[in-house]
Amino acid sequence: MSAQTSHKWATVFAKGDYEEFSNDLRGGKQTDSFYDTFPEIEGDARAFVVQICSQKSVEFKAADLAQFIDTKYYELTGIKKQIGNDLIRSERSCRLDLRRWKAKFETNSQRLYFEGHQKRRCCETS
Repeated sequence: MSAQTSHKWATVFAKGDYEEFSNDLRGGKQTDSFYDTFPEIEGDARAFVVQICSQKSVEFKAADLAQFIDTKYYELTGIKKQIGNDLIRSERSCRLDLRRWKAKFETNSQRLYFEGHQKRRCCETS
């Protein structure tokens, strides 16, 4: 943004002409987010992620979180989900949620070997 544009918008804001300032539709929060409307779903979703990720062998995907949120939404609202409807929160939105919640994406290095790769010593019989 140039200095002239910044000065123009600062002047509009300082004069208190909120209509003109908000009609530009730049930045800021224009509507409530999903979690502003359903804060209990956010709490349940965070607890779900912690529960799943605290298990010994974790196969967690953002799609699992999206499915969980979808189920909770329909339970909470009492609406019956129609066949073919998309998820309430997309997988991509759930990935962003995880990042916003400061989730760490690391490989599980606690396994001794990759599944399917058996050690010969363990599999040989004498």
